[in-house]
Amino acid sequence: MIFVGAVILPFLVQLHAQDFITIIVSAVVAVSAAITHFFQFGDRRRIYRLTYEELRREINYFDVHGGVYKNLKPDEAFELFLDQTLKLIFQNLRDFFTVVGAEPSQR
Repeated sequence: MIFVGAVILPFLVQLHAQDFITIIVSAVVAVSAAITHFFQFGDRRRIYRLTYEELRREINYFDVHGGVYKNLKPDEAFELFLDQTLKLIFQNLRDFFTVVGAEPSQR
């Protein structure tokens, strides 16, 4: 929404659109940018996406008995899978709380 509004705004000004439309689009862009920055949605999304990709990769290796799961008995492979996924989840939590801890307090 921020990018769309930022791109549309100069065209509205150039086309001499009604002032209230230009003001509304400008305000929506400014508020959206402020909210996105304040809550750091980009950083959180990046953390979630990286964790998702790492977990998906681990599940694929486990399913096809590839990577570190090659030549392991089913019980050993499952134990290793649990260990690997827990490490990824705890890494996600550590990264998440690093981002949240850096956020301004919300009172």
